[in-house]
Amino acid sequence: MTPDLLVTDRDRLARLREYYLDGPPSVAIEITLEETAQQDLGVQRELYERGGVPEYWVIEPEVQRASFWLLGADGRYRQVFPDSDQTYRSAAVSQLALSLPNLWTMDDTDWHQPWLPFMPVTQCDPLPPLSRQSPGELGWDALPFAPRVELHPVRIRFEEYISWCPEAKFEAYDGRMVIGSAEGTRRVMGMPMMTFGLPEVVKLAHPKDWMRFLIG
Repeated sequence: MTPDLLVTDRDRLARLREYYLDGPPSVAIEITLEETAQQDLGVQRELYERGGVPEYWVIEPEVQRASFWLLGADGRYRQVFPDSDQTYRSAAVSQLALSLPNLWTMDDTDWHQPWLPFMPVTQCDPLPPLSRQSPGELGWDALPFAPRVELHPVRIRFEEYISWCPEAKFEAYDGRMVIGSAEGTRRVMGMPMMTFGLPEVVKLAHPKDWMRFLIG
């Protein structure tokens, strides 16, 4: 799973890669949309529990609700709650806290107070940036996106797949599925057109929809 936000401690930083953490983070945070709330509270919570994520937050901005789950000694989540001042103080990461009143009123925040709507944090020495792929190494955007669309299937090269395939993060916006990003979705849709050929893929959606995918 790829949470919207994750928090990890310095002991786990050696396992942090550009696109993933090799092992569970200290805290996984999902910010839900109406279309994904049930998945975040159900399927993803179960997967984070099975993966040993010590703490899981679900933020539902549309209904101004936040849920916090803490992993017990039995390997199961139990729901925990904010303090009386509606500030949740993490049990998994010391000094990490979230003020819910400030979170829900963030549109009205005086941005001259730079730490609102969040709680003040202790400043640490900056970490070195994560390295991207070495020069010449395959990765996202290593090759221009130029699908070869024909009537019959066209073999996609391994280099093209690596360059075009986005981060596999699925989101739902306005009833539509987005993979990685709008650009990632466009590229994902280009690959089946090569893989199956035009006569087959046009059966899945109207040709105008396919053109929108390719043109962006």
